[in-house]
Amino acid sequence: MPDESLLNCPSVEAPLGTELREGFVVLEFAVLPDGSVDNVHVLERGGDPRWVDAAVATLSRWKFRPTEHPVQKTQRFTFQLGDYGTRP
Repeated sequence: MPDESLLNCPSVEAPLGTELREGFVVLEFAVLPDGSVDNVHVLERGGDPRWVDAAVATLSRWKFRPTEHPVQKTQRFTFQLGDYGTRP
């Protein structure tokens, strides 16, 4: 089920040279009171390591509904052979 507090979530673009090989990245992050993302940390990763930078850069552009206090969240990005984005 999608996160109802998420307002804008661009897809991850494949990094150059990955040849779109499979991989995954699990990120932990804070949603600040203004809805922006901060303090992104990699919890797990697999496959081409260049997916990590792509996923972190994309997640940093996500925008959530404003909150009273910072909220910790986790997001998994899964990349499949031939995909041009992410799967939940």
